[in-house]
Amino acid sequence: MRGVGLFGWTVRQVQRPPRWVANPLPQAAVLCRPSTLGQVASISTQSRSSGGIPLEGAFSTKPVLDFSNTREAFKYHSTFELLRSVAILKLCSFSFLTANSETIVKLCRKYLGVRGTSLLFLIFYKQFAGGESKDRLAPTLARLKKAGLGAILDYAAEEDLSDESAAAAAHATHAPVEDNAVLKFAVSPVYRGPVERSKQPVSCEFPGDDIFDKRASIFREAIDAAGSQENGFAALKVTALIEPVVLTRFATFVNDLVSAVPQSEGNAKSFSLQELETVLANGPLKSVPKDTLKAIFEGAKVPETGKVDAVSWMRFWDDHLFDNRLLEKCGLKPLAHADRVQVDQCLERLDRLAAFSQHLRVRLMIDAEHTYFQPGIDWIVRVMQARFNGDFPTIFNTFQCYLRDTRSRLHKDLILADRLKFMPAMKLVRGAYMQQERQRAQEMGYPDPIQPDIQSTHRNYDQCVSDVLERVRKGANLMVASHNENSVLRAISEMDRIKIGKQDGVFFGQLLGMTDHVSFALGTNGYAAYKYVPYGNVYEVVAYLTRRIQENSTLSGGEPIVKARKLLVSE
Repeated sequence: MRGVGLFGWTVRQVQRPPRWVANPLPQAAVLCRPSTLGQVASISTQSRSSGGIPLEGAFSTKPVLDFSNTREAFKYHSTFELLRSVAILKLCSFSFLTANSETIVKLCRKYLGVRGTSLLFLIFYKQFAGGESKDRLAPTLARLKKAGLGAILDYAAEEDLSDESAAAAAHATHAPVEDNAVLKFAVSPVYRGPVERSKQPVSCEFPGDDIFDKRASIFREAIDAAGSQENGFAALKVTALIEPVVLTRFATFVNDLVSAVPQSEGNAKSFSLQELETVLANGPLKSVPKDTLKAIFEGAKVPETGKVDAVSWMRFWDDHLFDNRLLEKCGLKPLAHADRVQVDQCLERLDRLAAFSQHLRVRLMIDAEHTYFQPGIDWIVRVMQARFNGDFPTIFNTFQCYLRDTRSRLHKDLILADRLKFMPAMKLVRGAYMQQERQRAQEMGYPDPIQPDIQSTHRNYDQCVSDVLERVRKGANLMVASHNENSVLRAISEMDRIKIGKQDGVFFGQLLGMTDHVSFALGTNGYAAYKYVPYGNVYEVVAYLTRRIQENSTLSGGEPIVKARKLLVSE
């Protein structure tokens, strides 16, 4: 980007983005007065003998964002913080560290214990986390507010199947399952209609000694703190509220049923009863008796078409997941009672948190996790959205666009929201588990679920953003969670094209400690911009920190991190 002095202004040439960017922004010259806070005016450049290429959409007469204004991007950072950021990006460029980060974590936990591991990761913690507790977040939140940014509060505790110490702790402190436990949520039918917002204070207490109840109490504190913000956000991970091994079994159980009828991108394909038999012939439902299949078909068909599609099929099994008599007729083994009790307890915790969020008008984002958890998480989110998204988008689901099936899953959820008449709410990210997902796929012998290359991920992300933006004017909410400048600019251009205001249901989010030049430019220009602020003690958030190390490494050769490093050094 080259500058030329012109009567106190600086002319910058905005380069055309790579060819793979969908609907690339046209080339333009950008005039920037040094005193202007991130505002720039654009004029079209004349090129070739044809008379030039006019600017399109939002960029014909309206300002675009200046992501190179280091004075604004870093004015709330101390020199020490800038130096630390440069050091972090440099550390993340060392392939040995990033490629072996998970192994290093395991060795540290084994030989150094809690204190040693915490000290080793402290520098990364200071960069990417907000503090040990909600009460210690005040300085971070105040600085973000000054810059026109909101905060997405997230108690960053989570578990994984490979986290032996966390799993052992969960088993040691989790209340034993009683055979006669009364189930409140894991029963059929699951869908019970929308819940109206309570005008009275909502009780959201978790008095038990269960480790998951203790974590739910911390999530409640985050929601309460977010309630003090206008358009407040909080986030949580389902793996913090249920044993990972149980969630994995439940996710497999859900996936075998709801994915038996495929969904392609776009409108759901419809099947007659005979066509449905053919579709199910090679799956877990291949032995369903004809009379039972006919009854299922009648219960799942769309009234307008008289046929079954992927969405109506998903809706039927969402509702009958715990109908053990029907499952047995289909030749399927019901979910084990102990697992069903844990799912029920997880749903009860989330139901209380969702009701509390709804009362405070806080948007609660359910984070995406590993693919072996995701079908279970998606089912939980669908149930919660149907209950709490009637007149306000309380519950957000998260879609990782580096996965091959993301767009088809997104379309299913949008169609389901139309049919059940609730407000769809989505957070779109590129993804944070690529290395683990590919390694697991290779070890277990199933197809790689990740897009073949970064260009495919970028295209998928931008297409998904466009799909949801088309629905925002009808009540959908969208969090564009991206560090990619081209994706942010493209989303802004689309917003202007379809007449969506800066504060009308589209939000932008970046992680704390990453691409501040993007976040501060958005906030300065009046967009609903947020920083994702995780908190918890260092040992609890090591898994989160490890992903940030890997993510910065993945991006270190790409434009976002290279540019961030240059801007930091220049400042």
